[in-house]
Parts: sequence; C-alpha cells; structure tokens
Amino acid sequence: IVRAGRPEGLRGFLVDITEKKQIEEQLLRAKKMEAIGTLAGGIAHDFNNLLMGILGNISLMLMQVDESHSFYERLRYMEQYVKRGSDLTRQLLGFARGGKYEVKPTDLGAFVRQSAEMFGRTKKEIRIQFKQADGLWPVEVDRGQMEQVLLNLLLNAWQAMPGGGDLYLTLANVEIDKEKADAMDLKAGRFVVLTVTDTGMGMDDVTRARIFEPFFSTKERTRGTGLGLASTYGIIKHHGGSIAVESEVGIGTTFTIHLPATDKEAVSEPEITETLLTGRETVLLIDDEDM
Repeated sequence: IVRAGRPEGLRGFLVDITEKKQIEEQLLRAKKMEAIGTLAGGIAHDFNNLLMGILGNISLMLMQVDESHSFYERLRYMEQYVKRGSDLTRQLLGFARGGKYEVKPTDLGAFVRQSAEMFGRTKKEIRIQFKQADGLWPVEVDRGQMEQVLLNLLLNAWQAMPGGGDLYLTLANVEIDKEKADAMDLKAGRFVVLTVTDTGMGMDDVTRARIFEPFFSTKERTRGTGLGLASTYGIIKHHGGSIAVESEVGIGTTFTIHLPATDKEAVSEPEITETLLTGRETVLLIDDEDM
C-alpha cells in the first residue's frame, strides 16, 4: 500500500502455542487430581475408622461364638467384607497421600526385573522384554508401594492383551532441565525413567484423560475397582516423580514414570535367618475413636 508517496503496510506474527497449551493442560490436570486426592483422603480416613470399629466388634464376637453356632459363618463373612472395604480405603489413601512409609535407596532395575519375572511365571501368554541402561542411578522409594505400582501396571497391561502379546519394560537415566521440569511438574535434576509398553487394545483420548481418576474403570465390575491406577498416580507423585500415559486404539499403551535419582548407594534387603522369638507381651493401643 502506498499513500502520499510513502509505502505503508500491515505486519503480523504467527506464534506456535501448542507447547504452551499442552503445559496448561498438564497443570490443570495436576490441580484437578490434587483436589480429588484431598477429598478422597478425607473420606478414606473417616471410612476406615468406621470399618475398624465394625471389624473390632466382629472379632470380639467371634472369640465368644463357637463354630457350631448358627451366626458363626455369617460373622466370618462380615469380617471378610470389612477387610475388603479396608483394602479399598488403603488404595484410596495410596492415591491421596502416597503411603510413603519406609524409603530406601534402591536399584530400580533389579527391583523391576524381579517383579516382572515373578509376574511372568503366572502369565505365560505374554512375552516380557526387559532392557536396562548401564550405570542406572539408584532411587529412594518405599519398596512396598513400588511393588503395588508395578503390579497395577503389569496387571493393566496383561488385561489389555487378552489374546496374549508383548510387554516391554525399559529403564534409563535422564537429566531434566528447569524448563522441561516445570512442564512436567517436577524439580529439575537427575531421574530414572521406567517405561511400561504393551501391544494391547489401547485407549481413546476420552479414556486416557481420565485413566488416573479414582473409581474410573473401563473393566467389568468383577475385574477391578478403578483404584489401581489412581493409587499408582498418588504413590509416584508423593515420591517426587511423575507418571504419564500415551495410547492409541489397536496399537497399545505406554506408561512413562520418572523417579528422582539419589547419590546414596542402593541397599539390598537382608536375608532373615534368625529364629522368631515369641512370648507373653503387653500391647498398648491408643486411638482417638471410642469405638
């Protein structure tokens, strides 16, 4: 455009905000999960107190009821149902609070390999492939909670491959700078990355967006409670890590877990060979609930 002998024009800029939108989506999802976790934790704690009161009374009744009594079997069933309810609250608390009780420097490679081998012995229809980078850094984890994480991921992979398939487990070291760490809701530094990939049915975008929500499940009621991946999410987050999922229908699913590395040397579990000593002791029980 030329006006009064001088050139004029219109200048514009195009900015790709794809990465910004992805970061916003991740942060929004993290805040949502944090709010759900706070609610779930409060409900689980109060509900667990009620269940323990019921279980305690049932146990006291069973101590004074002979096996021939007509109510004996019913009391035993009630005891089993209460314990199942307690398992649900434990998983909810795992999602809400992580349940990180006993943290030890751990060789995650050896830990994952052992868990995968034990799982593979009972699931002959799937082929488990394991790959570990040399010089894998140790991580500080609660081993009991990490066993729960691995079992949840392995079970989900197995259930996604009803006709059999391949399951790939890989471990590697990675250093994450501040920019990438902020996008992943992590602290910058050294991490050990565990990826669990199956060749199963995969998930659509709607399912993938809700996969870590408590009680959300695409399985039949008899095959799960919808708390497995929710507790997995909570445990990993409370270890200072992150978990993400990528999936495509008909292709498979990949879970990627980042756990902070440690400079401490990994310690192995000692073998217990001593004889267990027993005797008559006194137990002091303190609780804030009268029941």
